[in-house]
Amino acid sequence: MLGPMGHHEFEKRWRTEHVKRDNASFMTVKDMDRIEKRLNPSAVSDERAERLRLKQLSDARVTKWPNTLEAERAKKEREKEERELREEERKKEIDRVQVRQG
Repeated sequence: MLGPMGHHEFEKRWRTEHVKRDNASFMTVKDMDRIEKRLNPSAVSDERAERLRLKQLSDARVTKWPNTLEAERAKKEREKEERELREEERKKEIDRVQVRQG
């Protein structure tokens, strides 16, 4: 039983005493990665370049999918433009007929 000291306090005290006693330090993998990236900025730019390449590859694949929201919007827009063009041609034909008759 830990008594009045909570679990986290015990662990903190143990680690502090342990570090002092063994003259050692603890570092997480995340901290080590952060330090390495700060010391080697080219690794960061390489990582960003790879993420950008993968994003572009993904976007290229998605453009070929017919069932995305973007593809559906583009299809509706094309259909609307085609409908408007057909309507405009129909109105022009009506105007031509009226001019001939008139």
